[in-house]
Amino acid sequence: MAHLIIRNIGPIKEVDIELNKVNVIMGPQSSGKSTINKIACYCSWVEKKVSLDKSFDFFLKDKTFITELVRFHKLKGYIKSDSSIEYESKVVKFTYDHNLGIPEMEWKDSNAFKRAKISYIPSERNIVAVVPNWMEVKLVDNNTRSFMVDWSAARKSYTIVNPLNVLNLGVKYYYDESSDKDFVILENQGKLELTDTSSGLQSIIPLVLLLDYLTIWIYSNEMPSSVEDIRKKEIMINTVIKDYFNINMPEAKDSSDIEKLFFFAVSKHKDISSSGFEPLIERIENYFKNHWTNLFIEEPEQNLFPSSQRDLMYYLLQTIKINEDHRLLLTTHSPYILYALNNCMMGYLVKDNIPDDEAKKLICYPAWIDPQLVSVWEIEDGRLRNIQDKDNIVSENYFDQKMTELTNEYYQMLNYYEDEE
Repeated sequence: MAHLIIRNIGPIKEVDIELNKVNVIMGPQSSGKSTINKIACYCSWVEKKVSLDKSFDFFLKDKTFITELVRFHKLKGYIKSDSSIEYESKVVKFTYDHNLGIPEMEWKDSNAFKRAKISYIPSERNIVAVVPNWMEVKLVDNNTRSFMVDWSAARKSYTIVNPLNVLNLGVKYYYDESSDKDFVILENQGKLELTDTSSGLQSIIPLVLLLDYLTIWIYSNEMPSSVEDIRKKEIMINTVIKDYFNINMPEAKDSSDIEKLFFFAVSKHKDISSSGFEPLIERIENYFKNHWTNLFIEEPEQNLFPSSQRDLMYYLLQTIKINEDHRLLLTTHSPYILYALNNCMMGYLVKDNIPDDEAKKLICYPAWIDPQLVSVWEIEDGRLRNIQDKDNIVSENYFDQKMTELTNEYYQMLNYYEDEE
């Protein structure tokens, strides 16, 4: 997990959070939810990049750190003279003060790094359905374009013979390579192009598809490797072997050289048994193989009916639980997302008391999650406050307060309502 501090960026005054396995930020529009989400995502990427580069050099160039953040996550106008970011994980620690312009970076334990797939899923995800010929649209390299690239790669895995079931909506999605089009099969309406479906389906299908692809599919299927991917892998293996043995060795240029390099290193360390190379093999895999996925999602409830919001949240938690290292940070406006999350945490708390046959009848049963793995905050006036009680359940007082705010005007007017009967 990681510790993140943000000061004076956009609407954020000061945020100091320990990121958990599942993180939810609730709040109104323009309150800073997405700003936190974007910066958390960016810091995760910085950790990944410096670990793969085995160097801080890229970010130590003047203004590169903040320029990349603003460009990729569309934060132009958000940075102030006193803006700052602090991030610390078990791998790396860095601090950025905008007055200085260059981050201070240090390793905590570079060998603790495990490669992760990082994905930012923006609220405008329905762009892949509503924009004709979206692949031909020229976009700057930002989080929207990155999402579209992920979508383009992921959808090819769901064909007419292997369609994606979209929750329990009676809907299936598939990609047709011959026409380069996306199709949806509806229970009672036959087949439609994704562009001709409802706004709800156009929002939920890209989200569910990427969730399935990034948390399940890529870990159970062998990914094709390009020539560039193979070369990058060879460079990484070359670097890790040199670092592991801590000796000067010739540069490997291809697969055969990698093998020679390995045996050269072995010849210099004859006292190491074959089992002694297991840590080296593990370290190499940590660099070139994805071990877990870190998801950053904006407004999963977008265009969805409350029951669909509930089912989507259950699905989210169910997929995140598949791998103990998968992580999720999402922002939301919807209390229904929190109600669904509460159900899953309560299920975990009562799992030893509720009869199995009764538990398995509950829709939320597969998504039950330990409340200790979940953090929920409300953002207000540029700061976060935790809204969980002593058992880490979202507090009833929080829901009561929000409901009271909603119904006060109704009850005030009800005093003047006259029943004609």
